[in-house]
Amino acid sequence: MVRENNDLRQKVQELISENGSLKELKTENEFLRESLNIGLEKEFQLKMADIIAKDISEDSLMINRGKKDGIIEGSPAITSQKVLVGRIGEVFDNFSKIILISNENSSFDAKIGGNDVYGIVKGKGHSEAWIELILKEKEVKIGDAVLTSALGGIFPKNLLVGEISEVQKSDVDLYQKAKINIGADIKELKTVFVIKN
Repeated sequence: MVRENNDLRQKVQELISENGSLKELKTENEFLRESLNIGLEKEFQLKMADIIAKDISEDSLMINRGKKDGIIEGSPAITSQKVLVGRIGEVFDNFSKIILISNENSSFDAKIGGNDVYGIVKGKGHSEAWIELILKEKEVKIGDAVLTSALGGIFPKNLLVGEISEVQKSDVDLYQKAKINIGADIKELKTVFVIKN
């Protein structure tokens, strides 16, 4: 009787573990399906990666993919909704570090909305980024979308960076700048796609 109970208990534990694995696969499948619906795989050669560590103070993430998975330094990392997360900063055999767009070492060319308004997105640390060097005469409004531009060659064009949440303009400066409400919610993010091509 005792042995039978132990056997049953072990069977239950195995089933719980198996159930956990299946739930994880289901989540992964949903994530992939959502990405396929957006047509990401038609545009980019992608590698899906799980986030294994977040360092909010350093504005960086660690993912479970590395050299063995064909990840290379400088590759963009995005969400399944085509929102820019950052770029690969360091690559190890089995994992890599992502430099978030809010990281102080991050800067790239971007455009605002459908207008002909360009600037440079600069990370300020502490999950903050601004778009700077926007010509003063250009119209920039709160709520305008900020998208990557192909100018700097760092990222593919038209990835969503976020939206304008504040505009700073002065009479003496030639340029204006705007704070970006970053599109990728890093706290909630569990998985990213690394663009390989």
